[in-house]
Amino acid sequence: MRKLVISLALEMLVWYGIACVFLFIYIFYYSGQFGVILHHLRLLSSIVIGFVVLRLIFWKWCGGLRWLSSFIGGFILLTLILYYMVTIAGLQAWGRVISWDLIYTYSSQITPLLISQQLSPLLFFLILSLIYLSITVIIAIKPAKNDWVGYISKKLTGAGALFISIASICFALVLMSPLFFMPFDSVDAGEPFSLTFYPNAQRAQVLQAHRVAASAVLSQREKQAIEEYRVNVNAVTRNVVVFVADALRLDHMQIYGYPRNTTPYLSSLKKEGKLDSVKTLRSTCAESSCGLLSMSRSKYVHQFIDKSFGLLDVLKLHGYSIRMILGGDHTNFYGLRDAYGAVDSFYDGSFSDDLYMNDDNLIINQVTAMSNWDQKPTYLQFHLMSTHPLGTRHPSSKKFLPSRPYSLFVTQSLMGRRVSDEFINYYDNGVYQLDSVIGKLIDLLSDKGYLKNAVVILTSDHGEMLGEHGQFGHANGVHENVLGLPFILMRFGYHTENTLKNINVSSQVDVAPTILTELDMPLPTTWSGSPLQFPIKRDYVYYQQPPFVGLYDASDSGNIYKYWRNTKSQEEYCYNVSTDPQEKNNIIDSVSDEIRAIWNLKLLQTAPAKPAIQ
Repeated sequence: MRKLVISLALEMLVWYGIACVFLFIYIFYYSGQFGVILHHLRLLSSIVIGFVVLRLIFWKWCGGLRWLSSFIGGFILLTLILYYMVTIAGLQAWGRVISWDLIYTYSSQITPLLISQQLSPLLFFLILSLIYLSITVIIAIKPAKNDWVGYISKKLTGAGALFISIASICFALVLMSPLFFMPFDSVDAGEPFSLTFYPNAQRAQVLQAHRVAASAVLSQREKQAIEEYRVNVNAVTRNVVVFVADALRLDHMQIYGYPRNTTPYLSSLKKEGKLDSVKTLRSTCAESSCGLLSMSRSKYVHQFIDKSFGLLDVLKLHGYSIRMILGGDHTNFYGLRDAYGAVDSFYDGSFSDDLYMNDDNLIINQVTAMSNWDQKPTYLQFHLMSTHPLGTRHPSSKKFLPSRPYSLFVTQSLMGRRVSDEFINYYDNGVYQLDSVIGKLIDLLSDKGYLKNAVVILTSDHGEMLGEHGQFGHANGVHENVLGLPFILMRFGYHTENTLKNINVSSQVDVAPTILTELDMPLPTTWSGSPLQFPIKRDYVYYQQPPFVGLYDASDSGNIYKYWRNTKSQEEYCYNVSTDPQEKNNIIDSVSDEIRAIWNLKLLQTAPAKPAIQ
């Protein structure tokens, strides 16, 4: 009996021990709530009970299928471990629990994904198979006399065995019921299984790690702005091309002073006086969804509502055709496709049947296949993945060696690993490739007539951490490396004296106003940004990334103070980014109580709702 108890204890330790390690990381490193523990263990218990019932059946009525039950147990355990791993990877990369749609999308492209990360698919599947077989063998070789399930099955006879089996199955189904019905309680608690299968079941609209405000006041203002907006019949008919480079940092671009030659094409345009730029643009957050929407809606994250009057809506009113050609998976990415609104043409990487969805050759192929410009004013938005950690780097872009992908080290902030030159080289190769892709796309668009009279924008949705402050990736911090963005404007077929102005600090909310100003179109009254050709001096620029909420204080013309607060721990940070751009010295203790009170009063309106994982 003692060995049977030990057998039961060891088995439960494996199942629940793995889960507890995951929950510890989930709660303490990714701001989960403690209430998630009971919800998650309840659902895990349904899986464990289901497996136990299966083993009871095999022991009682299918004695010769012991190895089959071991194979099933090994599969369940390995799947659970892999799920926990990809969930942590999703939280690190996107700030949110990975959805089933994304799991399916990336699983279907697992081979090109592995290749993009310089991994051998054959070796990967071989190692995975060996792990699976090892788990199976360990389960199977346990002596039958020490298997507590086998002992119970021997004690149960006839109707008793049938009754216990049916009752256990029913109990497991009850525990798993949140996965079959709309699991508001589990979702609101941030239970990962529920968030994976019901990523959009939150009571409030969620875009990645942020919740969209349900504000009647903001909605009414937006409605009024739409009703009052008047089209400028004398607006300039000029095509608009917007390149959004995912995870692009301006301080790794030669055109912005980086010592490496990462942007030869753009640098040549700059020497020829064919482009304009600013170096003070900041993201409103550290992830794609809110960054992209802040650009198109000219709103800070705390001002988001479900239906906004944005850049695309204004252009439609002026007769523009809207086309989006996007690398990556925007269709399944936490409601992003719906957030874009109605467009005339939409394509993203998830539509590809041949190339990897994060390969910018997809975009080049789409533009190559486009027909010549039909003379109708057109808005074209491209999303490029060359600089994203999961983006493909082609051999022709391997300028800086040796290089190694860092996405496999998404937990380096937990491991305390030092920055590797190989990681920097890998990122810089992505910037170098991006520069080449932009050159090819501009040539193609020019050949097809789209650039006869056009304004072209290059910017980013967010930056990227490359080991600074112990962090890699994005979506988990608000340091300058992840908020500082490039903004480059190129004019084709026309000239203007209205050059861009570098003010102390600008924001993604200024992107859409800048575009409309190039077209002589009026700005909606609810927009928060101002055109960078005629910037309005602002004392405060806002940003947030749960659990952090912060602002830039530019009221002192000689210094820009960056302040943020951790809404979970209430820790505060302040840096003078004019003199300390690397954010090495937290000067919060030297800030007066009066100034801190003003900052916190300003931030009351911007405090984020619960993060999406909660």
